[in-house]
Order: sequence, then structure tokens, then C-alpha cells
Amino acid sequence: MRPNVLFWAAGFLIFQNIYIFFVSRDSDAVTMCCCLFLALLIGFSSEETELSAVDRIFSVFLHFAILYECVQIILYFAVGRLPALGYDTGVLTDVRFGGPWDAPNEFALLLAFLLPYAALKYKGWRRALYVAVLSIMLILSWSLTGIATILLIAVVVGLKELFLRSKNALHTLTACVAGLCALGAFGLVLYFNSSAIHDFVASKMGSIQGHLDGWDLSGLSVWNLLGLYPDMEFSEVGLIVLLRRGGVLQVLLFYGLGIYCAARAGRLAKLHRGDAVRRRLYTAMQWYLVAFLIASFNLPMMVSFSNLGIFCVFAAITARAPCPASAVSERAGEGSAETAPV
Repeated sequence: MRPNVLFWAAGFLIFQNIYIFFVSRDSDAVTMCCCLFLALLIGFSSEETELSAVDRIFSVFLHFAILYECVQIILYFAVGRLPALGYDTGVLTDVRFGGPWDAPNEFALLLAFLLPYAALKYKGWRRALYVAVLSIMLILSWSLTGIATILLIAVVVGLKELFLRSKNALHTLTACVAGLCALGAFGLVLYFNSSAIHDFVASKMGSIQGHLDGWDLSGLSVWNLLGLYPDMEFSEVGLIVLLRRGGVLQVLLFYGLGIYCAARAGRLAKLHRGDAVRRRLYTAMQWYLVAFLIASFNLPMMVSFSNLGIFCVFAAITARAPCPASAVSERAGEGSAETAPV
């Protein structure tokens, strides 16, 4: 069943975007086709995917990203060199650091993978150090969507772990709600009493309004919603981009594929809990897939080759990995193996 889900969803999306390209000559349709075709190549390749090799690649990239960001920060404070999307206004929040991507929103989304990956790869003080450094990088992107998305996933995962380990779910729920209310109240006090935070929010209102305007569906016809006539009006909202160009069916296929692969990644992480390599990779992949889908409610992530390409690769890796449902509870907690083919 698993290859069929990838084959039918990706195959139909490719066919649909070929049609969109011939009707509108839209370059983003070509990007979608290339990324989905890559997913099909990986998903149906006869070669095994050595996750140990994938792990080494991301380990190198993790350190490269940190080094790159450090160089950018040093250059800014030492000689005033701005990153690609930085503005010399004298306000730090207008200097947005985007890591190797040099694109703050896109790199913030990638941190949804790197944060859980580093947290599971390292232990003790090294874990605390890497998570702290990556969190600072996330903040310095000043991407409200990226920060909110990762915080949301972290809170949901944390609450899930609390409930699984708690002997009294009602007490746990009460404590969590009380804690969130206290945190919210503290945030409101800070907002109304801190001019810096107030100015930051005010500076973002134009961008926020632009994203809210992206939900405008006026002018869409039944033919647009059916995907028979692409509407090429650009939107700041990824979900609406899919809807305008490919109709309801494209939204259902894309989100259906993402949700299926994210759920599968979670099961694979649980199945291979005793395998350090696979556990951290599948967990981080799940965070990224979910973050991509959530962020697309506010950002057009699927028109970014760097992010859509990673999304499709992760979807293919998780879709092709064997994951018998009956084995999840039986094999969780088994011994570790460093060489992890899929």
C-alpha cells in the first residue's frame, strides 16, 4: 500500500502541474514537478537508502549552518555587513538572518528538522548547547511563522509525552492549562509594558495584513476550484496558492500526502526507538513535514525549491520504509543499530 500512496498522489500532482504549466507557463509548476519526480525516483528506487549516510550528511550540514550563521552575525556586528534580507534601520529585528539559505522564513522552517535532530543526536551539556544555539538562530530569523510553528509542535509533543507518562491525566491537563494561561498573561503584560515588543509587533502589522489578504478567495470560479482553469494570482498563503492553481483536489492530494507521511514518520520513529540513527531522523522528518504543512497556512512554502525539495525527499523516504503496524509495539525499545537501510 505504501508505494501506491506516493505513486498516486505524486503522480497525479505531477500530471496536474504539467497541465498548469502548459496553460499558464508558470515556473512554480515546473518546480513542483521536479520535486515530486525526485520523490518518485527515491520512493521506487531498487537501491536501499542508507540512513546512516543521510545522518552523516545532516550532521555535517548542522555544523556548516551554525558556522555560516556565526560568520554572518560577526560580520554584521564587526563591519556592518547585512544579510540578504537585512535592512539598515538601526533596529536588530530588521536584520533577519537566514543561515545558508539567506532566506529567514525558509531557514526557520528547516530548523524544525535541525532542532529535534540535534536534541536526539547529542546528550548532556552538548544537547543543551546545540538546542540553545539553534533556538537563537530561530529567533534571529525573526520569522513569526517559523517561531510559532516550531513552538506549536514542541508544545503538542510535550503535552503528549506528559499525558503518556502521567498517572493522572486530569491533573496533568489542569497543570498544563494553568501553565499556558500564566504564560499567556505574562506575554500580555510584557506586550503592554514593553515599548520594544510593542514596536516589533507594530512593525510586523503590514506583513501580517498582507498574509491575511492572501486568504481572499474573491474571483474564484467553479472551474478554478475544480482545477480545470488555473488562477495565477499570487497569494502569500501556500494553501491558497494550491487552491488557486490546482483546485480543491490539489489541496487534498498535497496535504493528504504530507499528513500520511508525517504520521508514518512518527510510527517509524516509535518502531525504531532503539535505533539511534533512525529514531532521530524519522522524528526530525516528522517535525519538518508537519511544520511545512502548518507554515503553508501563512507562507507559500511550496514555491520555494529548497523547502519543497526537502519535503518531497522526506515524504519519499518515509513512504518507502517498511512499517508493519503490528510491529510498532513489539519492536519499540529493541537494541541499537548504527547502519540503517530503508
